[in-house]
Amino acid sequence: MPVFFDLDDTLLDDRGAQSRYLPLVYAAWRDRLPHSEQDFPSAWRTALQHHFDRHIRGELSYAEQRRERIRAVFRAPTLTDDEADRRMREFLEIYEASWQLFDDVLPALDALGDRPLGVITNGTDLQQRGKLERMGIADRFEVILTSEAAGLGKPDPRIFVQAAARLNAPPECCVHVGDDWTRDVEGARGAGFAAVWLDRERDRAIARDPAVPCIGSLTELLALLH
Repeated sequence: MPVFFDLDDTLLDDRGAQSRYLPLVYAAWRDRLPHSEQDFPSAWRTALQHHFDRHIRGELSYAEQRRERIRAVFRAPTLTDDEADRRMREFLEIYEASWQLFDDVLPALDALGDRPLGVITNGTDLQQRGKLERMGIADRFEVILTSEAAGLGKPDPRIFVQAAARLNAPPECCVHVGDDWTRDVEGARGAGFAAVWLDRERDRAIARDPAVPCIGSLTELLALLH
C-alpha cells in the first residue's frame, strides 16, 4: 500500500521555522515594516495564507503571490517586481536556514520499510524538493509531486490521482497523511485515497468527520496501517 505525505507541518516543522525566522526578519527590516514586533508574525501569516490561496485557485503565479505577500506586509502596493523579489529573497535566506524535520519523521520512515512512499505538496519543485534534499530525505520517496508540476494544488483531488498514477497504483489503494483538514484530508478522500489526519496538537475538536483516523505523531502510523 503506497503511503503519501504532505510536506510542510507534516514532515518539516514549518510553523517552528516561522517562529524562529520571523523575529530575525523583523529585526532586519524593522525600520521599513509598518508593524510592531508583536504584530508582524500575524500580518505575515495572514498575507501568506491569502495570497497563496489565490495562487492555488489559479489567480496568481507562484512568483506573483510572493510579490503580493511582500507588498501586503510592507503596505506598499506600488512596490516594483524587482524590489519585491529582492526583499523576498532576503526573507527566504533566513527562512531556509530555519528548516528542521520533526523528531518523529525518520523513525516513521524507517518503520514503513519497503512500502512505496511519496510526497504531495503545494509549492514549487525548486523549493519543496530543496527542503527534502536539505533535510536528507528526498531519496526516501519514489514520487515527489508539487502543485507546480501537477498544474494544480491540494485540495484538488486531481493532484492525488496524478501522484497515484506515478506509482501505477489505484487511488483506493493509497493512503495520504497530512496536517491540513481541507487540503490533505478532504482532498485525498475526494480522490478515493484513505486519509489520515496528523493532529500534532491533538485538537480533535476541529475535525469534521470522526471516522477519519487521527494520529498525534507519525510514529503511530505503522500500527494504524496494520
